[in-house]
Amino acid sequence: MIKKLAVSAASVLTAAVITAFPMCASAFSVEQIQTEMPDINVFYTSDSGEGDVELMLDNVPLKTTEPQSFFDTGMPACYYLLIDDSGSVTAPQMEAVKNALKNNCTFIRDTDTVNIISIGTLDKLFSGSISDEGYTQAVDSFINNKQDTFLYEALDSVNNDIASKNSSYGVRNIIIAVSDGLDDSNGRATYEDVAVKLLNTGVPLYALGISGNYGSDLTSFGELAKRTGGDMTPFTADECETVFDELGERITSCKVIKGRAENNLVGETRTVTVRCLAQNYSSNFSVFPVRWIPDMVPPEMVAFEKISDHQFKVEFSENVRGADTVEAYSLKRHYVEMELVSVVYNSDNGKYTATLTTKDEIDPSDYMISTKGVYDISNENNALSGNLSLRIKGDTQEYIEPESMYKNDKTLTYLVIASIVLLMAAMLAVIGFVLRKKPLDKTEKHDKHADEDKHVNLPPHSMIIRVNDGRTLRVNIRDKIVVGRSQENDIYFNDMNMSRVHFTIEYLEGRCYLTDNNSFTGTYVNGERVGINGLELNKGDEVSAGHTSMIIRWE
Repeated sequence: MIKKLAVSAASVLTAAVITAFPMCASAFSVEQIQTEMPDINVFYTSDSGEGDVELMLDNVPLKTTEPQSFFDTGMPACYYLLIDDSGSVTAPQMEAVKNALKNNCTFIRDTDTVNIISIGTLDKLFSGSISDEGYTQAVDSFINNKQDTFLYEALDSVNNDIASKNSSYGVRNIIIAVSDGLDDSNGRATYEDVAVKLLNTGVPLYALGISGNYGSDLTSFGELAKRTGGDMTPFTADECETVFDELGERITSCKVIKGRAENNLVGETRTVTVRCLAQNYSSNFSVFPVRWIPDMVPPEMVAFEKISDHQFKVEFSENVRGADTVEAYSLKRHYVEMELVSVVYNSDNGKYTATLTTKDEIDPSDYMISTKGVYDISNENNALSGNLSLRIKGDTQEYIEPESMYKNDKTLTYLVIASIVLLMAAMLAVIGFVLRKKPLDKTEKHDKHADEDKHVNLPPHSMIIRVNDGRTLRVNIRDKIVVGRSQENDIYFNDMNMSRVHFTIEYLEGRCYLTDNNSFTGTYVNGERVGINGLELNKGDEVSAGHTSMIIRWE
């Protein structure tokens, strides 16, 4: 039986865009921070020349790009337009909103995705480009005759939709909710629930408040928006078009600066500092990134040189871990291992080096360095592989092919000949054993359990599951594993957005197949929903279920 593995969803958030800041009264204002590790995008607005903008991650300065207009980056946007079409909205107000949606949303590009949701019914009335005919039809279908208002439940649904698409990188999600703030959902989604979820998902809410008789509700609506990094603008029917124009100007004037960290590690709280000295602005923001851009490039040794009579220096292509111990290295002079006394690893000024001190003096000869247990600092834990060989002649040093170290070495030749002789002797011994073996009795009865025993004794396949909170799970499978919220599963997650028995992975003849068990929220592989017939998994595929995503590999 497979050992069950439990993973708490308390640390498994499903988005990488985190905003946690009140609106700033200065001319410089941070709108949103998007973390897709190692990239950190900061969206901000400035009423005047902003000067140099600096970013730091956990007090470490980041290399940044030049600020760009949000539109100039080419980054697509996904808009969620939540429209209050309940009876508490007057007919003139409803018509004003519809006209503004059709005539004052020119800031939304044809390449952006638009989702229109009714707050009165929770129905998604449209999803597509603003230039599609269906957009206008969806807007015209709004009538202020709904009996209920599901404001917070609609926001909760949008949050879940954004979280389920967390495998899509480089998309800016924007929520615009038009409502008078009244909510009739009877606790199915509360103000506090939505505030926490939107904050964790990291998408700011821009609230357009319809002025009416619900002052306290409108105030709560505005407070919710500010907690997520957005704000609320109240308006009357006559001001509707102006309010939409101002919001469009705010979005289009937004600038983006990108910083890159040294690693793509996720799953723990980080601190992003944004500074703009010209605007006298400096703020710290707490983020909890759980989305990352996979690092598919392993680290390398890029330099190997003698620096003294007892020291070599090795330089790596990137920051690595495990390179600070003697056991991580194998240093050979020809085929003879050299003893290392100490290793000092440095990561200064963007260079990553290790200084190796040898017990014996380094004389003119051929040397080869290789490593084991050295990995980059990433969620993929890419191992450093390969080696470098160095030929020292007097005061000169040159790189050589490893094979040339042994080209004319007679000792190695003798070792090869001896190995061949031993191999031939072993083969002769096996042949003699086979010839002496007594033939099986043809009348011997067939063991009816032979096939079953053969199957049971097959070595288990090892499956590696990397969860988006940074954890790595390793399980042995013979036929299949079941994943879901129930503790009866082979792997279970404390994720309320998962079904009790969410999906199954089967291992058949060296291939893996995933089947969705008719789950409520569906199972996604690389962002595509799995159909009723399931599909074949490839190594490295990302599987998303509920608020949890994972990278699947196997051996």
